[in-house]
Amino acid sequence: MEPTFVLDRDMFDRLMEDQHMKVYQLADAMGVTPSTVYRIMNGDTRVSSYSMAKMVKAFGLDDMGMTKLFPIAPVLHGSNEQKEITK
Repeated sequence: MEPTFVLDRDMFDRLMEDQHMKVYQLADAMGVTPSTVYRIMNGDTRVSSYSMAKMVKAFGLDDMGMTKLFPIAPVLHGSNEQKEITK
């Protein structure tokens, strides 16, 4: 199973605010539709590495910034459902 990358939403929100960007502006800078940006924002795991790289470039981040913006999510084996952990 390939690693899953998930957007760090707090970092994303800070970058959007710091750069005074709206979703439509980011989508334009990335060369994608706003729906692609919304999919990334909402944690869609089917987002291509190409789209992630375009977002990193649009924000002007380096490789280290990419690993912070898109950290690797832990992979759970077995059921895809989240289970409540009880003590």
